[in-house]
Amino acid sequence: MILRWCKRVWWLSALFMVAGSATLAQADDEAAGRWQGAVGTVEPLDVVVELVLVDGAWSGTIAIPATAEVALALTDVTVEEDAVGFVVADLARPAAFDGTLSDGAISGTVAYGEEELPFALARAEEAAAPAATAPADAYEDPGGVFSVPVPTGWTLREGAHHVVLEDPDDAIRLIVVTLEQQALAEAIEAAWERVEPTFAAAVDEVIEPPARPGVEEMLVIRYDAEPGLIVQAIAQLHEGVAHVFLVAAEREAAQRRDAEIDAVLTGYRILALEEVDVDEP
Repeated sequence: MILRWCKRVWWLSALFMVAGSATLAQADDEAAGRWQGAVGTVEPLDVVVELVLVDGAWSGTIAIPATAEVALALTDVTVEEDAVGFVVADLARPAAFDGTLSDGAISGTVAYGEEELPFALARAEEAAAPAATAPADAYEDPGGVFSVPVPTGWTLREGAHHVVLEDPDDAIRLIVVTLEQQALAEAIEAAWERVEPTFAAAVDEVIEPPARPGVEEMLVIRYDAEPGLIVQAIAQLHEGVAHVFLVAAEREAAQRRDAEIDAVLTGYRILALEEVDVDEP
């Protein structure tokens, strides 16, 4: 069964940048976009932050790889001139970020309980990607719906209605399913039915993160799994087509191959969306 694999769900925030969008920023709002960096100095904790501005209102999410947290919603997001602040409430203790935007970076302090730690973030597109993220090849769906990179050493096999990417140790599976569907929750259920008809894991959490321009809706479902295992579904809707990632991996393998997984998710392309971007003046 597919549940013998698990998934570190934090890669969701990388998937949100599908089709090569390195930032969600509007032209006149430097704080908007995807940021990555670390909290603390002795044992830095890596984080990925998305800041989004829609109709004058700020929102966002944070991913924390080391704790397998993904797309935790930010609250009290404020951007006033060069001051940037937000709170991560969905933790054992709320973490309040108080930073300053300067020279393309956000830095400051995080108040977490009795502790106050430094943090620094840089735009994700400015950070050098590890060599391990370079794919050896790319697969393009014969129907022209999507393309996805295949990291070196990984295998890709086509199913009747899906594509499966597996790592060299057969410990990680990234499954792509596309289908015509307006309701993402139903699309995810249909995707599981196609790939694993007996899948019956209970839903642990449902997340509705902000969608990037061109994508109408995003949905993430995290499932209960055996100890040490995490399974999730990630879906986005573009013009009536649901693009679904079913992700399952062994935690230890995922930690070793996080750069390769990130390469797959960030390299995923919605081809119809790319065509629109290219055609626009």
